[in-house]
Amino acid sequence: MTLSPPKRTAPSVDPDLQKVELALRRAAQGARELALRTGTPCYVWRDGKMINIGSPKASPTAHSDASEKA
Repeated sequence: MTLSPPKRTAPSVDPDLQKVELALRRAAQGARELALRTGTPCYVWRDGKMINIGSPKASPTAHSDASEKA
């Protein structure tokens, strides 16, 4: 399965909707950090593959990329 890059849309005039993307990015970052700390499974797309970055057996590069955007 191939995913296309997200399409940008015009900014919303609703002030609540303007903050959604930032909130989602913050939540995703928190989930990745928690998974790395606890060894909880956390799956992300990387290089066209779904990988578990939360596994204790994950590659060292998966841990160093924890700051990567969702």
